[in-house]
This record gives sequence, C-alpha cells and structure tokens, in this order.
Amino acid sequence: NPYDSSMEKEEVEIKTETQFLSEKCRNQLKGIIPLWRQYRSELSKADVYPVGEEPSGRAMTGFVAYLGNKAHVIVFRETTERESFVFDPEIAFSSAKLIKSNANIDFSIDNGRLTVKFDKMRSYAWFIIE
Repeated sequence: NPYDSSMEKEEVEIKTETQFLSEKCRNQLKGIIPLWRQYRSELSKADVYPVGEEPSGRAMTGFVAYLGNKAHVIVFRETTERESFVFDPEIAFSSAKLIKSNANIDFSIDNGRLTVKFDKMRSYAWFIIE
C-alpha cells in the first residue's frame, strides 16, 4: 500500500510515482527521482535535441535540454567497448557540473565539447553546462 502511514513522505511519493514497477526497479530509481522532481519544471520548458550517436544499443548517445543560458546534458554509454566519447552540444559553454551518474566517470571541456569517459557499460552521466 503506497499510503502506509509508517512510510516517510518521500518514500510514499516514490512508490506512488512508480507503483506499476517492481520493488527492484523502484530501488534502482530512488536516487534519480528526487533529481527529476528538482529539475522537471525547467526541463519541461527546454528545447531538447539529440547529441552523440544514434541510439542503437551499442552507441554513445544522449540529449541536450537547452534553456538559453544553460543546458542539461544527459549522456549514455550503451553496451559498447568504447569507454569515452566527445559530445558536442553545439552551444557555447565554459563549465560543466556533474549532477548524477551511475558510474565512475572522468570528464573534460575543450572548445565547447564535453569529453566523457565511463568506467562501465550501460551507464549515464547528467551534467548542467553553462
């Protein structure tokens, strides 16, 4: 029951938003749902476009949510042996802040491009660039 009074408010909200998922899936999403809530209003106002390679299951892919003076960049390493990729969000930026990742990553900025190195396959990294 998602409305069990012994549960914390955040746990109830997470369970309600994910009520049709298994307990395992809910546990995997626990860390990202509060971030989604924090940024969903501004993300809903963003112009979103793809970055990297076309998703194929073996690509380095992602998307940019452009907000004028900043953007959210979420990139993925699918099932590929390549560890790093240079993503070009095609906007001018000089700083990148890592918001969340499910891997250990290294990243750098060079000439408006974001190079990301992932330590494992099937991983992601969420940045805010300005």
